[in-house]
Amino acid sequence: MKNSINISDINADFSEDNELKDDYFIDLLGQAMQGRILCQGVVVDLAEIQPYSDYQPQISVAYRKHFITKLENRNPPALYIYERSGKLIMSDDYNAYYMYRECGMRQCICILIGYTDKKDDIEYVGDPFELPPLTVEMI
Repeated sequence: MKNSINISDINADFSEDNELKDDYFIDLLGQAMQGRILCQGVVVDLAEIQPYSDYQPQISVAYRKHFITKLENRNPPALYIYERSGKLIMSDDYNAYYMYRECGMRQCICILIGYTDKKDDIEYVGDPFELPPLTVEMI
């Protein structure tokens, strides 16, 4: 059985060992959760996504197995991205981002928060939607 908790119950520690805090992303996420901006499912070339920082996590064996299983089941974790200064930025799931790269994936599934002008670089999946409350899957 999978356990999940509400993401707002997590006390994130943005110390030297963790990725940098992205205040812009946090603000966008809050707006999306309040229904003030919409999100959309998209497929994006991994080369078009820029991590917010150069942080590279130590990916656990458990997470690797989890990611590979989800990939094999055609349900890999989606990256949350946004556009800023003409770039698609990812700052929330470095583990999944680096696993996509490690697995040699050319494209990845993303949730685009807000609007982007980069129409040629994105394959839209479904209609825009309000972001439901986020949960964290315990691995």
